[in-house]
Amino acid sequence: MSTVLADSSLDAQMARHTRELKDFLEHLPRYLKRGKRAEALRQCERIVEKLPPARPETSWSTAWSRMCVALEDLKRALDSEAARAYVLTRYDEATRAYEQWLVARRAASRTGESAVAKLGSLKPLIGARTTFHIVSGLVATVAYQFVLTRTQAEIVLLSLLGAFVILEVTRRMSGRWNHFLAGKVFHGIARPREYYRVNSSTLYVLGLALLTPAFSRPAVPTGVLILAFGDPAAAWLGKRYGTLKLYRSKSLIGSLAFVAAGTIVAGTFLLLFYPDLPLGRRLLAAAAASVVGAVAELFSGPKLDDNLTIPIASVLVAAAVL
Repeated sequence: MSTVLADSSLDAQMARHTRELKDFLEHLPRYLKRGKRAEALRQCERIVEKLPPARPETSWSTAWSRMCVALEDLKRALDSEAARAYVLTRYDEATRAYEQWLVARRAASRTGESAVAKLGSLKPLIGARTTFHIVSGLVATVAYQFVLTRTQAEIVLLSLLGAFVILEVTRRMSGRWNHFLAGKVFHGIARPREYYRVNSSTLYVLGLALLTPAFSRPAVPTGVLILAFGDPAAAWLGKRYGTLKLYRSKSLIGSLAFVAAGTIVAGTFLLLFYPDLPLGRRLLAAAAASVVGAVAELFSGPKLDDNLTIPIASVLVAAAVL
């Protein structure tokens, strides 16, 4: 019992120290973009001073030490006259070290809902990722609505899924290949956790491949559009204005933004392209699917990627209403 209590106390202590670190790493690119390098340096120095050394008997001590070293390197880069690109390279290393430690710490946790697990992975606001998110949703919707039959769409999705699975398997067999894919090719749109975990795009395509043959044509694009617009709205507004938290780091403002964006976009789609359906049913489908999608986004965690849970939840509801 004493060991469990000690682990719990250590877990809570680490969570307190790393919560500030997580916020700093998520906002650092924005500081650099706005020319607030001195402010970023002060925050980094304060965080480095607070972080305690890991206990050598813990299974995650090596990962913690690597993260501390990466943060020291980042601090030196911020304190130097190095170019922004060099600082961002050190930043990438620090974010990957954080994610690696988080994986190791969760694996060693004695409770499924530990204080560290509540921290969550890093989700920095990436403009290119948001653009890719929206454009891919629009492309998928246009292709399915106007170009492809259901069978053709399923063939395309299964082909993409097969290619993505091959990439996922091979990048775990080769560290260099993984770094080339996650750290070079998809660096501009990938999140740090995807360096070690299944890419969100793979799970997104998996979800669509499961949903497309089983549900009606209006329901599937509805779910796709809700994910494409609701998720970025929740991220951007939630990060900036979400002071009231609902669950873990998810905020009330973010969830409301998700529902509003999803309802407007999905509702517009259904109103324009499915005039034969009753008006009330179309509006209800857009709103209900967006609300359920927001709930799925709210409770998606380390083991469930919201790029999989949101479209599944939204399509199920949209299909039930329509």
